[in-house]
Amino acid sequence: MTRLILYIIGIFLALSSLFSCQKAEEEYTRIPCFFAFNAASHPGSPLDAPLNSIGTYAIIHQVPLEGKMFRVVISIYGSKDASVDITTAAETQRQMMMGLNNGLIVGRLLFDQTLVTYDRQCPNCYAATNTTNAPLSWADHTTVQCNRCHRTYDVGNNGVVKSGDAGKNLLKYRCSFDGTYYFVNNN
Repeated sequence: MTRLILYIIGIFLALSSLFSCQKAEEEYTRIPCFFAFNAASHPGSPLDAPLNSIGTYAIIHQVPLEGKMFRVVISIYGSKDASVDITTAAETQRQMMMGLNNGLIVGRLLFDQTLVTYDRQCPNCYAATNTTNAPLSWADHTTVQCNRCHRTYDVGNNGVVKSGDAGKNLLKYRCSFDGTYYFVNNN
């Protein structure tokens, strides 16, 4: 009887770990995205706050310059937009792919300080039309809105729909920041 109970517990643990791994995989979109930012090469950058502070978020998008170089425009709610030229070899060694609509939203979650990166494209408009013409913009310091479907999303709470019709959370990318390099790499 004891062996049967241990066997059942073992099966239960194996199945629960399988489902928890599957849930973690579903947390991130499979849409290709790559972005590299060397904070040491850009001291005092407006990206310092979202990368290092809790509750500060930035919308970033790129503007091409010459060759592989480009400019990142950084929008933090309540602040004037700023830009940083991305020209270092480490940052330009690969072609940047900044989400579906050439934009990302980055910051640290309020409740656990986790660094997150979302796509700037409204996920529900993308799912409904398979087009990328619904970029999100600031509604307030932790909320972005879609001017097409009128949903708002809470970037401080895993990108959940805050108002409007129920729907998908913001598309989330794998990212890391080691104090020097910020990488988004979903490839």
